[in-house]
Amino acid sequence: MNTSRNTAPNTRSGPTRLHSFFNQRFLGRTLLTALLLLIGSQAFAEHNDWRLGERNRIYQRIDGDWRRVPGSAIDVGDGWVIGTDSRSGGYGIYRWNGYRFDRAPGGAVEIGGTYEHPWVINNRGERFEWNGRDWYEVQSAGSHRGERHNDHDDSYRRRPGW
Repeated sequence: MNTSRNTAPNTRSGPTRLHSFFNQRFLGRTLLTALLLLIGSQAFAEHNDWRLGERNRIYQRIDGDWRRVPGSAIDVGDGWVIGTDSRSGGYGIYRWNGYRFDRAPGGAVEIGGTYEHPWVINNRGERFEWNGRDWYEVQSAGSHRGERHNDHDDSYRRRPGW
């Protein structure tokens, strides 16, 4: 029996080879995109894995599961919370140490930013940023409170203990 088909291995006709090339390229890009999204979402999740639940309970996402951690809060940031204890400026500010929340100086009603560089706003609407040891007030350039100005034309005033 004589057939005219080419039975040699690894040979393809033009359109099939082109189709295979595009499928491999599309699949490769799709997998690369999915991998980058996964890595990006994991990196984001490690730094933004806190939320508030019922009755001001605090939850942290650990290994994909939400787990309750000690304490209660009115606002939650990236490893920082505004507690429920009344303080001058609002409520107590606390920072997660890996096992529990440690008290930080000051009082506030809102928190945001990152674990390394959080900011808070107190009940007078004043915004403060953390420098690693204490909070510094950040004001617009138009403020006339007598604070010193830096090169960026922002005003910073240290508020130890508030």
